[in-house]
Amino acid sequence: MKPDRSPQNRPSVEKESLGLSSHSGLVDDGDLRELLTKFGLTLSEADVFITLAQLRKSGGGWVSGAELAELAGKPRVRVYQIIQALVGLGLVQASFGRPKEYSAEPPQVAMRKLVAAQESKLNELAHLEQPAVEELLRLPPLEDGQGAGRRSRMSFNIVQGIPNIQTAIKSVLRCEGASVVVNRQSVDQLVPTLGYLKDGPRSLRLLVTGGAAMPKYARRIGRKGRQVEVRRLAEEMPTTVLTEMTFVLLLYSVESYRPKPLSRPRDRSTASYCVSVSDDSYLKQAGCLFQSLWRSAGGAS
Repeated sequence: MKPDRSPQNRPSVEKESLGLSSHSGLVDDGDLRELLTKFGLTLSEADVFITLAQLRKSGGGWVSGAELAELAGKPRVRVYQIIQALVGLGLVQASFGRPKEYSAEPPQVAMRKLVAAQESKLNELAHLEQPAVEELLRLPPLEDGQGAGRRSRMSFNIVQGIPNIQTAIKSVLRCEGASVVVNRQSVDQLVPTLGYLKDGPRSLRLLVTGGAAMPKYARRIGRKGRQVEVRRLAEEMPTTVLTEMTFVLLLYSVESYRPKPLSRPRDRSTASYCVSVSDDSYLKQAGCLFQSLWRSAGGAS
């Protein structure tokens, strides 16, 4: 319950008594301010929240907007604007009396709320990603020769780490059509990805090389009316993904692992690098190479 903070009972707030700097009222710690900005706060919001956190730690508790402006060394109108933003984020409590007074939430509570807010934004962006991709793909080309004579620059990217590679592959496969080559190293990883990807390519040509055995759940790749054609090639080829916008080469390494603590070591293939290239001439060459392999392959068994 908020203590009685009426004028006759409220202790005066002095910067020196709270251990705050007399010139600004802010901790001289740029690292903390920068750290808080990574959680979505502006520098000004971080400044005011740090001051309120200091005040809470000093035992001062609640403070009016005017007192906070004096402590923070900022214009009163600006401080009130910042306070409203912090209250909206759930980092600061506001009293019901007049004048209103404010107090910072405990650090654990405040940071959990900031993390939750960022998680909510990420979930929202995840739902907006595909509509944004589709709208960008629908953009018409420049007219009246605006794009004529301009050379496209090659985009070259290398990704490491299983989570990063999975994200990159899923992003590339959100397209109209894809031509995919798998081998014994990649078939058990890439085929399930194609099967579970709800917004994957509408048409798919899958070339299975090197005698790789298709997983039992491979039938999932034909879900939701997706047009799928599978062919086999005896020779083993590198794992690649080709779309109208990007060519991807997946490089695998073999690592040893134990299924159980006392079991014998086994080898398994793991994607170690994902190399993606976006360039018109390169995509054309990759398309010709895939078409040549596709024509020489036989039907799937």
